[in-house]
Amino acid sequence: MKGKVCHITTVHPALDIRIFEKECISLANNGWEVHLLAPNTTSRRERGVQIHGIDCSSENRWLRIIHRSRVMLQAAIAIDADVYHFHDPEFLLQASKLVRLGKKVIYDVHEDVPRQIMGKPYLPSWSRAIISRCFEMFENKRAKRLSAIITATDTISKRFEGIHHQVTTIFNYPILKEIQSIPAWKEREHAVVYVGGVTEIRGIRELVQSMDLLPENVKLHIAGAISPASFEEELMSLSGWRKVVYHGTIGRSEIAQLLTHSKVGVVTLYPQVNYLDSMPIKLFEYALAGLPVVASDFPFWIQLVSVNGIGLNVNPKDVEAIAKALERLLIDEELAIEMGQKGRDMVMEKLNWLEEEKKLLTAYQELI
Repeated sequence: MKGKVCHITTVHPALDIRIFEKECISLANNGWEVHLLAPNTTSRRERGVQIHGIDCSSENRWLRIIHRSRVMLQAAIAIDADVYHFHDPEFLLQASKLVRLGKKVIYDVHEDVPRQIMGKPYLPSWSRAIISRCFEMFENKRAKRLSAIITATDTISKRFEGIHHQVTTIFNYPILKEIQSIPAWKEREHAVVYVGGVTEIRGIRELVQSMDLLPENVKLHIAGAISPASFEEELMSLSGWRKVVYHGTIGRSEIAQLLTHSKVGVVTLYPQVNYLDSMPIKLFEYALAGLPVVASDFPFWIQLVSVNGIGLNVNPKDVEAIAKALERLLIDEELAIEMGQKGRDMVMEKLNWLEEEKKLLTAYQELI
């Protein structure tokens, strides 16, 4: 055994794709004793990982955040791991206490939170820049004291490289074995697919509206949780919703089945600051399934999608542009197959979890 590691998440589900399916499983398969603390789930051993369900219930949102972190800290100390690897910024205060106990502590930064704050609709516009700056100062100060930083994108890494000597970018690329083969194009449904959180800023309203401009035989599959409830009501009131097949939250095997039987994958997020340089896993999962993609026209995404010939870029708020891009890929079978194959080749050859796993294991080896 190489050592004992404890992953901590205060907000993600126990079987989160990045935390559990990729990082925890990879470590367990490579000789680590792996524990995972996750909120409000059952304690169990799953695929070599010991999951500890932590009761973090509380009525008040802000009290819940404080309470969860404290309860997680107590459970983490009881495990007495060699390395602690946490995934949520709300645990930063408690992480410092683990450092003082002489533990190695890794901060896994999934999102550029200061930039994310700038797009929060529930915050008064005048307050966002102030809150963003204050949080960035707090995050930087706390991160300096930790043993290592792991980030999900190069852009986030650049933020931390100026304050920490050990920063590693580990992209959230797909696991190849989840989609080992794909069906012939003629066996696929004449359908578009979106997988992920279903919220306004992810461009779902415009995507559903674009269905009105496409032939009646085109379906839109949506898989993921809709929030808030008022947005679900709005979506269901749109005439384009009649062509939507809503699957709710589904498992990994169901997602793979959905992707391999559709013809176009969509990721038309709004131009929020934290999205512009993001690397959404859904884009690479679409590519792995052999799907051409329709993606937002951010400069970084244009380089990733259009320049590599794996799909088309559009203005995510332009319903007509979205519809035209979808229709082009649904009608031009030769183009769609070519783009889908280029995307699959790209993921199979280099943009996959096998490459990122090596970086994760190296980061751990350097840490110990």
